[in-house]
Amino acid sequence: MDLTYLPVNPSRTKNGAIAALADLYPEDAVMPVPLEAGDPAFRSFRVLSDNMSVSLAGKLNIGSIFGGSAGVDEMALYYDATSYTEKQASGTLDGKIIFATRWGAGLRVAIRVSIAKADFQLTVPSVAAAVQLQRARARYEIQGLGIGVDGLAIVLKNLPPLADFTLDTYNKLNGEVLRALGQYIVDNKASLTPEPIAIVLNKTLVRDPLLDAREILWTMKRIKERMTLADVLKRAATDIDSTLIRSVYAKIVGDIPETQPPSKDDAKEAEVWIAA
Repeated sequence: MDLTYLPVNPSRTKNGAIAALADLYPEDAVMPVPLEAGDPAFRSFRVLSDNMSVSLAGKLNIGSIFGGSAGVDEMALYYDATSYTEKQASGTLDGKIIFATRWGAGLRVAIRVSIAKADFQLTVPSVAAAVQLQRARARYEIQGLGIGVDGLAIVLKNLPPLADFTLDTYNKLNGEVLRALGQYIVDNKASLTPEPIAIVLNKTLVRDPLLDAREILWTMKRIKERMTLADVLKRAATDIDSTLIRSVYAKIVGDIPETQPPSKDDAKEAEVWIAA
């Protein structure tokens, strides 16, 4: 399995699921892998950054600047400076899509870049340089991860949390901001609570929307027929996403046993949806 961690908004539902994914999947499928008693809360400190599509950044809700539609020349970058520990699931996943969770505290910088010609490797420092040379435009948003409002204010003394991303911004991040963050974590380590800041998924989040549409329609037809979820999962072709089937059932039928058929009202709702 590819152990690439994806940054994610650490906000959780009241049941503890990753809120950014709870609209896409049933909550029990997107629970973070929990830390256990005796696990160190902050094993490592690293600065990690990467790029991704604006669409994926929006799904993961890693920054409000990624809301809305994306232009063809836009990309997303993130820059995480965190102290963290990682936890992998043990045993079978049993319908869950989160294989591993990075729990940590620190800073996240979300950057939305517009660049007409990306003839260089898209990294945080290269984007800062491109902005300086007027070859790109970029906006950033800084969030505190597990350090609270007071911690964010202490760390960001001379850097606004939302502004244009420039070479000066990058230099401050890599200099005074990192130093202040490191010192804050050392001074307050005992009182910090790690949050789920990144996850490893056992399936891709970005799918062909036509494929999803086909599978949703197929599932809605089964609800119209009042077929139980257990029977639908048995009948589904191997290329149909079982997590998506469960998600559709959860939204239309609700939280009922897998062996219980949908109600007549549920079947009618599915029939109306299909005819729309």
